[in-house]
Amino acid sequence: MWLDRIQRSNGKFLIVGISSDGMENIIELQDAYRYRLSCPQGRYLRASTSFGLWSRATARQYAAGYSMTKGVTEHHVIYSFSCNSMKILLPSWILQRDLFSPPNTMFKYLYTIYGLECLCYRKVSESGYSVELTPTHDKHHLLASTKHALDRITWFFSYPSANRAWKSVYDYARCGEIGLELPDAEITYSVHGNVLGDTLFADHFRVTTLRPIEGPMDWAASAQKEFRFDERSNHDVKPRYKTDKNLLRKDGTFVVSDQEWLEIESMMMRTGNRTSSQNRELLNGIIQKFALGLPWSGVSRLADGCSADKEYRILLRKKRWSDIKEVLLKRRSKSKSAEKMSVDSDFIKKTRFGGRLRDHDLPSRISGMWTMSTREWDVIRPIIRKSTRMRATSLARHRLIVDSIICKLAIGSTWADVARTHGIPRTTLLRAYETLKRDGQWAKIRAVLCDARIKGVPSWIRN
Repeated sequence: MWLDRIQRSNGKFLIVGISSDGMENIIELQDAYRYRLSCPQGRYLRASTSFGLWSRATARQYAAGYSMTKGVTEHHVIYSFSCNSMKILLPSWILQRDLFSPPNTMFKYLYTIYGLECLCYRKVSESGYSVELTPTHDKHHLLASTKHALDRITWFFSYPSANRAWKSVYDYARCGEIGLELPDAEITYSVHGNVLGDTLFADHFRVTTLRPIEGPMDWAASAQKEFRFDERSNHDVKPRYKTDKNLLRKDGTFVVSDQEWLEIESMMMRTGNRTSSQNRELLNGIIQKFALGLPWSGVSRLADGCSADKEYRILLRKKRWSDIKEVLLKRRSKSKSAEKMSVDSDFIKKTRFGGRLRDHDLPSRISGMWTMSTREWDVIRPIIRKSTRMRATSLARHRLIVDSIICKLAIGSTWADVARTHGIPRTTLLRAYETLKRDGQWAKIRAVLCDARIKGVPSWIRN
């Protein structure tokens, strides 16, 4: 419903709302803040702006963005401003709903003459001044609000243009209009709305932080210079794409194994024109998307991105994805050892799991992979060259050998399994590991890996 204008009845302000068919509805002021134009498929933007850069637009232009043309008048002030290459149209009511938040408490003071003076007062003490709420029954709700209501009220009370903005809402309402005089301030904000071409028609607006670009009133010389209006700052943004690194194996791979597929195959959706191998490729695409935090368009050629997206939605709707994920996590979670014992030095621990040697304290890279990064290899390469019996081997084979040893110790698999996976003879890996240990070079290699992956830069390298 479009909130078109304000009318007064028996000394009380009422909102005139217009439905999509042009019918007028009278809405109580304290209920009007709940109404918003529905746009579930809209777009979110987050940026910074200054109120001084805003201009006016027409109400009919905004309402047309939601296919509302009947009965719309120009009694609702619309603001226009730019975000990158996007033009944003923002109604005054939506801006009021956020600036004067929480609206269910603040609006009854906002649309009253001398409402700000009824809501708070200036308290002067030896340490300076402070803005205090008057002892009304609304005081508890304002102090408990997550919208930093007291900070907002302090700004409205202490800064000239903010004070004028508060009082202008009542002046506009007396003329039957929805609007306010914009204050002198810079803000960070998030906005959501319907996008048509290069224009976003806002249906939700949130100010995160506000910084006045004017001086406070004389008595408020010590007023704060920046106000936080929401619990979530401009940096507390959720990741753009969902990521679940638990779907990665310890060696950084994600592809479904034969054993996993035997359990999962019956859970996948069956269609007449899709083979088992195609279903497996689709599942690999879904796992890749979440394990690596990719967009659906970034899923590799193991599966078509769009098809993997569609398959995931179906599995989610049929409540099968949770069962599939449970199988994957169960098989890929870290095995817990019942017994640990020290071997050779403080950093090597041996687990009684088939007699396999394992280093539980060896960290992985941030991406979840165990193999060396290019930067780590640049540091480790001269260490390898100092070891006897390793000088005759090529650098490319050196790196493959060290990566194989790291994966073996980190995962705890057998030397035979690592040799088969990396294509290096088992005896070559064993001989290389024993040589590096005997020459004292493996301790340095491990120190590089631990420092680079935990602290960032090894201390002994800096020295």
